[in-house]
Amino acid sequence: LVNVKVEDPKGRDVTECYSFTTPASPVRINKRTLVFNPGKTTLTYDGSSHDTGSDIERIKSGKFDNETSLIEGDQVVSFPSVYQFTDAGKKSYTYEGKDFKIINSDGVDVTRHYNLNIGNGEFEITPAELVISSADFTKVYDGSPIEVPSPKVDEGTPLQGNDILKVDNLVSPFYKVGEVDNSFDFDIVDKDNTSISHKNNYHITVKTGKLIIKK
Repeated sequence: LVNVKVEDPKGRDVTECYSFTTPASPVRINKRTLVFNPGKTTLTYDGSSHDTGSDIERIKSGKFDNETSLIEGDQVVSFPSVYQFTDAGKKSYTYEGKDFKIINSDGVDVTRHYNLNIGNGEFEITPAELVISSADFTKVYDGSPIEVPSPKVDEGTPLQGNDILKVDNLVSPFYKVGEVDNSFDFDIVDKDNTSISHKNNYHITVKTGKLIIKK
């Protein structure tokens, strides 16, 4: 106690007649909160792998959210693994606080003195545009099927990465005089010839030409 004074009913100072005892009080130091909200990333499919490394770079530089920060001299020295994304789609992700380590300027682990509040990030890869066109083809009737020219990918919407257009039917059963659409079956495969069409990495537009057999 500081500056305690006791007076009797007549206003006389009798402080020295008393002995003061102050019981010890527990002191509680709360953990320092760090808030980190991973960002929202949106990219267009390009056949390559993308990661969440920008989140880790933010943490390395001490950029936390909601005006929370490390104590001066403290730094994050261990980080979780980044997430990798290649195919089209929207994914939510977060990091585990146990994967972080914080030390002070003396190299002492002070992680337990922090409460890491980590939100969810979102990583979205949108499909790339892909236009596949088949050509017009005309010939005079000769009784044989048409050998169909191979469809082409339009220059303005190329296949991404190592993806390949695989076309199945290059010989049309059409052989009589008349006109039909130059339709075709196709698949998108990777460099190992494995189909990836089901991954929906492309927004595909098919433009069909005409097959014409004249008299």
